[in-house]
Amino acid sequence: MESKVSEDTLINTYKIKPFMEKANQIKEELESNEFNSLEEDEQKQILRKYALTFNTTYRSNSKVETLKDNIIKELEKEEFTEVKTLNYPISFLGSREFEKKNGYLCIDGQ
Repeated sequence: MESKVSEDTLINTYKIKPFMEKANQIKEELESNEFNSLEEDEQKQILRKYALTFNTTYRSNSKVETLKDNIIKELEKEEFTEVKTLNYPISFLGSREFEKKNGYLCIDGQ
């Protein structure tokens, strides 16, 4: 995970790279006779899962071979795959004291 602060926002970017063993397992699955014997819709469901995992483009009208090739190329890369960036607003609290009263957070004196 990579974190940085930009304009009062914390930006977390998660990056992944499967272990070589897992990458080879996925590649073998996509190139197997069992995968090729599935219906096109079933193949696309599997490819969609991997496309989301490895942040590759998935369109419902894409060809199975194109999807499969894009995922395999992603698996063969040396660098990490950027998966998701989450932004969180940052608020710094003042020096006043806080206490919880009846389930509500109250600022001292207010």
